[in-house]
Amino acid sequence: MKLWPSILSQLSAEESAIRKGIAWVCGTALQNNPKAQEAFLSHNGLEKLVEVLKNEQSKQVKATIIYAVSGLLKHSAKAQEAFAEKGGFEALFDIVKRADEPSTLRKTIFLFNSLLIENKQFATNLLEQGGLHDLDAVLVKYTEQEEDEDMVEKTLRTCHTLTSETKTTVPGDLKQHAQKAADKFGQENLGLAESEWKQLLA
Repeated sequence: MKLWPSILSQLSAEESAIRKGIAWVCGTALQNNPKAQEAFLSHNGLEKLVEVLKNEQSKQVKATIIYAVSGLLKHSAKAQEAFAEKGGFEALFDIVKRADEPSTLRKTIFLFNSLLIENKQFATNLLEQGGLHDLDAVLVKYTEQEEDEDMVEKTLRTCHTLTSETKTTVPGDLKQHAQKAADKFGQENLGLAESEWKQLLA
């Protein structure tokens, strides 16, 4: 129906509510839809998403942009490759490094976990960019300062996936921080199987 050009143009709308709504439409259309992903790429949608991801000031809009990015990247090697070429992953890495926007951060860490399983190169790149250290810092912040159980659960899951996929030894500091999280929130409440806890804490 050739709607993508009109939809994408509204990502630059002056009103943040419109930008947020359009990002939600994009994410919903792209989820588990290879044909929509292909059409989106052919209309330069990825470039527009990366531009907004890097420059958006509204926290609410940015969190919804992550939803759209997730819909585009999951199960699409072509989109992941193009996203990397446009510097999109660096923008996501920066979100985790800053760890100051909980809604955006939560969605980014959840996306990372999915991509780590799909894309071995992404796992290697995340590790090389200091991703494990940054995730550990998130774990500390949301265990000891913000006390956000859901954030801690998602972060532990992603730490486990990253170390497993890259066959990396879990650093001592991360072990200590994972144990503190387990003590505070209850190991049984944080979503990891007993065997996964053993890998993180051993």
